[in-house]
Amino acid sequence: KYRTIERLVHEPLSAMMLLEAVVHNNPDVQIEKFSYRATNPLYMDKLEYIRGKWTDESKRTATLWCVDEDERVGMTGFVELVK
Repeated sequence: KYRTIERLVHEPLSAMMLLEAVVHNNPDVQIEKFSYRATNPLYMDKLEYIRGKWTDESKRTATLWCVDEDERVGMTGFVELVK
């Protein structure tokens, strides 16, 4: 018998993808604080999307999240940029 093994995405990799999305879209920013929390497992065989929104008008804080193709949130994050 063969058992299929679902491969999980490593949590620090997901956290790094959140940070890379911020820097990719805002190359000149410097990150002061970052926190993240895994909420559900993310699997390698599903598409993953990084989403985010600014949480203040000055665009110095943002909430981020990683969802799979089924819209299941696998990781959330909060970033604060250097002022």
